[in-house]
Amino acid sequence: MRFKILALIASLTLSLSLNTFGQEYAAMFDDAMNMKNKERMDSIITQWETVAPDNTDLALAKFQRLLLDVYKPVISKSKNKEADNDSTYLISIDHVLDQDIISQAYSIIDKAIDANPDVFKLRQYKIFKNYKLEFYGEFIRDFDRAFQQQTKNGGKWIVDDSYYPDLPRDEVITSLAVGYLNDILDHDSVDIDLAEDILNTGLKYYPEEFRLLNIYGILAANYRYDPQTAIEYYNKALSIAPDDVLILLNLAHTKVKIGDNEGAIDLANKVILSPHASKDYKAEAKDIIDYANMEKIPVNLYTFQFIYAPVLAAKAKSPFQMTGVASIIDERLPSAGFIPQFKSKIVSDSMLTFGDKECVLWTFDSPTEVPLCKYLVFIPVNDSYEVYTLEKTLPLEDDINWIVGHQTTEMHSSMGGVKGFATGEEFVKYVIDNIIK
Repeated sequence: MRFKILALIASLTLSLSLNTFGQEYAAMFDDAMNMKNKERMDSIITQWETVAPDNTDLALAKFQRLLLDVYKPVISKSKNKEADNDSTYLISIDHVLDQDIISQAYSIIDKAIDANPDVFKLRQYKIFKNYKLEFYGEFIRDFDRAFQQQTKNGGKWIVDDSYYPDLPRDEVITSLAVGYLNDILDHDSVDIDLAEDILNTGLKYYPEEFRLLNIYGILAANYRYDPQTAIEYYNKALSIAPDDVLILLNLAHTKVKIGDNEGAIDLANKVILSPHASKDYKAEAKDIIDYANMEKIPVNLYTFQFIYAPVLAAKAKSPFQMTGVASIIDERLPSAGFIPQFKSKIVSDSMLTFGDKECVLWTFDSPTEVPLCKYLVFIPVNDSYEVYTLEKTLPLEDDINWIVGHQTTEMHSSMGGVKGFATGEEFVKYVIDNIIK
């Protein structure tokens, strides 16, 4: 018995000693990595392997070190046609992913995850690298595997307390997902499908997770321009977390956009009275109340087409900013002391690509207002966008009863009469081929 106790003590002492060594080497490696000293990193890894070859931080260090060299240069040359001497060449260098290094790195991290399925840090770093390298398929799959494991282990993750001192273990994966979702939605070019994939992955395992439901509401309201769906998600989130200030504010913003001012004011007042709301959140709630009480000025199709659409084109940085007509005026166009409300119905807005031009086409639902505009398109020209419309007019000659209009912030111009087009795509192609060229 005494021998067994001594053996157990020796085993525990060795384990603690190896963990201490692992922590020391991990700290040294992090310092070398911060200094971008690859030789130092390689030396540390070599020493580390002799002391604690199975340490999870060692696997992580190898993964990180390999991916520092993930891009390899590819040199190509072509004849310099402008040179008199045919023997001269133009040299170009591109950097592409080195598939051998990727295979080595991912093999190391995957084996470490298989051996230590509950060590959160390993999954976190792999997900991070998938995102940075734009391996989005693997990015989603790793989130799926992590949520599966969380279901299996009941949220009992092995987590470094220095990174997550106050976060419950069963929330680390959801918090990671929320962080990436916020990052995706903050990008100038938003990958809505990628964000939805993460949300659907999380909600598949945790359908009552209010943070994911809240972000689904944000995506529906601000990126899909579908306020009714957003309200459904916000309400479901509030049924689980009725005092969550962010959800209350998000729902209030959506309510005021659809004209439910009383509902928006009630929600904003809840935030103002909430003991959980910061000063900034309470100030935002007061802004919502002020916004809801402002005078509403109807904007008809004529005003929108001739005044607001050219202003929007001048302000837009990407075609995405001209989609979602229902909320464009409220969010992206200046309101001088009032809130313009656009009344004409848009059947659809869609993005079309012709060559190198990403255009945004709006289709109007048989409007009865003058001008009788069927299509309005934003077409990139130089560093800006130009606005063209297809408008009904009195018959000119030979069944020519449509004109192509060109809107600017200064004036409207007719670009000639046409017979009309079967589809919006045909109209956009006509403008590009015959007017913009």
